[in-house]
Formats: sequence, structure tokens, C-alpha cells
Amino acid sequence: LLSVVDIYVTGGDTSGSGLPSTHPDVPVEGEGSGVAYKVAEEGGTYILTNEHVVEGAATITVTDSEGESYDAELVGSDSESDIAVVYVDAEIPVIGVGDSEALVVGELVVAIGSPYGFEQSVTSGVVSALHRSITDFGGDEGEYPYVDAIQTDAAINPGNSGGALLNSDGELIGIPAAIYTETGSSAGVALAIPINRAAQVADELIGDGTVDTPFLGVLGQTVTTDFAEEEGLPVDEGAYVVEITEGTEAEKAGIRPGDVIVAVDDDRVRSMDDLILEVRQRSVGDQVTITLWRDGEKTTIDMTIGAKPTDDAVS
Repeated sequence: LLSVVDIYVTGGDTSGSGLPSTHPDVPVEGEGSGVAYKVAEEGGTYILTNEHVVEGAATITVTDSEGESYDAELVGSDSESDIAVVYVDAEIPVIGVGDSEALVVGELVVAIGSPYGFEQSVTSGVVSALHRSITDFGGDEGEYPYVDAIQTDAAINPGNSGGALLNSDGELIGIPAAIYTETGSSAGVALAIPINRAAQVADELIGDGTVDTPFLGVLGQTVTTDFAEEEGLPVDEGAYVVEITEGTEAEKAGIRPGDVIVAVDDDRVRSMDDLILEVRQRSVGDQVTITLWRDGEKTTIDMTIGAKPTDDAVS
């Protein structure tokens, strides 16, 4: 509990941000959560939170578990992962970090945050699913922050974003980020960013302020039975390549429009979402073998995972 903080933001221009819109001359206010992640070398503490919590913020204030408030500075943010880091010139106890890859479905978890502004609220549940790939909400076109999410039924509500999802040992294993709901409040379907990915992004932001997102350079669509019949494809599942981004690793490797990607290494690809997930689970510079169908024949192509250009809107 000592490591979880409340984040209060105000902002001016919030077009495209996660802050509520209002009259442009009236300061916009918003609230979320954060976790004391790492002690800064120069003193002070780095706070891990969601990008959408602090996006568009003109001022950021962090309040610790004792009710002490501090002015915070944005270190960096990454919309591709929905992770941001802020800095406070204060000593806040940092949290112990776990291993999200060690999670199993059914494992007990606890969420801590500030739903609706109720600081230090604790809810419990289980891990409902792992590696949940959801690309139809969250982020602009071509941005997929929830392609490898932890799903939990621990109650998550507005204001929990950026807080902590803990395992039974009290270790941080995820950052609550989004909910599926028809009412605006918890429906028992919450998504958290795995700490292994969140920590990697946070360390890159703290290090040099930039984040490399794994990227092939493929724009595509999911193959369905109807689509396969219309196009005369030899398979009825996979990721159909529509376009290749110029200068990317996909172009260099010789992937072409019309190819149907069905595997990355030994991992089966049934849809475009699967392809995005498989790429994001790897690192920039990794060597992979792509299995695909081309002109009715199955073949493989060896290639390197590249880094996504910051101005691209493909996957």
C-alpha cells in the first residue's frame, strides 16, 4: 500500500488525451493512480503509471499513502504500451516487482488504486486470462497497447488506471489500464499491462526517453472462411498481407502483399491480432522464421524484428 500513489492532473489542450473535455478556457482536471517503481540516482522516486492518465497534462501532482503531495515531472510516455513515468523529488517506498510470465489462470490477485478518487482502495479477484489480445479499443489507429494483456475480475473502476495489480506475495505483476463495460463501472472484465512489458518500457523511458516497439512493417487483415473463398486462398485462417511499409524489415525480407502469414517461429497465427501479439512478445533485433502461403505454396522466410517508426500507423 505504501508504494501506491494518487495522481492528480490538470491540463489545457487535451484533444486526444484521456482527460475529460470541457471549455478550453477552464482547466481540465483528472485523477488516476501510480506505483513507486524505482529510486532515482539523483534522489527522488520514479512513478510508473498509464500514459492515458497523464496525457495532455499541464501539471501533475502525486499524493502518497500518508497524504503528502508533491509536484511531479513527466519523464516520458509511450502510447504504444500505454505506459508513462513521472518523477517526484521525494522518497516513496518502491514496490517489489514480480514476474508476469510466471502467472497462471486462476491465480489470486489484488488491485490497489484510487477508483473514483477513493485513494488506497483494495479489490481482489483472480487472473481470468493471459495474453489477451484486444486491438479494437485504446490508442489511435495502428496503436495497440493491449495486445498482451492480463485479464482479471478484480474490480477495476475509473481512477484505478496506473495503479498496482499484485500477486499473493505482494509483488507488482501488472498495471491496471482498461475495463470492458456497458455502464462505465466494473463489469468484472479488467485489463492490466504485464509488468515485464511495463518495466521494460519504463526503463527505456528513464534511460533515454524513447521506446522501441517491435515491428514487422505489415498492414493486414484476418483471414476468414468467406474471405479465403473470395480470394481463392489455400487456408481459411491467418494474417493476410495487404500492404508492406517501405524500408521496413518485412520489405527487406521479401514479404509481399497477398501473402498469408500462418506462423511466427513455432507459434501459430490464426488472425491479424495473433500476428501483432507474436511480434510484440518479441524484442527489436530478434531473428524469427515467418511461415506463409504464397501463390498456393507454403514457404518460410527468415527475418529480423524491427523497431516501429514513431510516425507509422501499421502493425
